[in-house]
Amino acid sequence: MAEGITTPDGRPVDIDPASADQIEQQFARAMSEPTGDDKQPPKRAERAPGGQQEAPRVKRGRKPADAPTAKTDAPKPLSRTARVEGVKGLAQVGGALLMFASTRMPKQQIPLAADALTVVNTADQLAEAVADTAQNDPRFAAIVDKICAAGPYGALIAVGFSIGGQCARNHGLAVPGTVAPEDLIRAAQAEQMPTAA
Repeated sequence: MAEGITTPDGRPVDIDPASADQIEQQFARAMSEPTGDDKQPPKRAERAPGGQQEAPRVKRGRKPADAPTAKTDAPKPLSRTARVEGVKGLAQVGGALLMFASTRMPKQQIPLAADALTVVNTADQLAEAVADTAQNDPRFAAIVDKICAAGPYGALIAVGFSIGGQCARNHGLAVPGTVAPEDLIRAAQAEQMPTAA
């Protein structure tokens, strides 16, 4: 005979023994049936705040491992000229940064300014050597091509530093590699003067 059913406070609940056996048999039968997705009730669509039913949500799964993926074209190698220009631009940026650093470190002003001039003055030779090496070594060429992607912008940044340095000099801040404002004005006036015939 099945155990009796009690309320939360412990009082026994009267149940007809025949119906108790029937309930226990139904429970045992339900527990022994196989479970699966076909046995679960369908999910109800959620109701929107206005009382209308929303469309069922679509589950997005991961792509199968063998699904084809879109192939991206490998970047084309840069030409020798593009590599030369890219390395020159980067050298100009390096020189401009060294020149800027020289204005911020008074004790190192002359060495840093000399470093900046060295980098800028040897940029052509460095660029040619890098391009020649890249021509003969595909792995090195791939690295150079990635670095040179910033090269054209490097030249733009270097010109920006140059303009900024000269403007700073014009207003009294001594920046190595710039010209005194008086000399700048004299040179501009000399270019505008007509030459004697």
